[in-house]
Amino acid sequence: MDTAEGVISHVQADFADGRDSQYLPALTLKLQRRLEANELYLQDLLADTGYSNGSNYAFLE
Repeated sequence: MDTAEGVISHVQADFADGRDSQYLPALTLKLQRRLEANELYLQDLLADTGYSNGSNYAFLE
């Protein structure tokens, strides 16, 4: 969601048999490509703790 404008920028549903954290890299890359195609750029990413792990922190850096 674009918190400044209140516009939802990505929605995704996944199976419940995996952890949220495993979906973050692919989700982020899809969103980033779509935004850049519209000359918009991802600056900040907010997610709940289910998406956090060491490899995701490294990916986001």
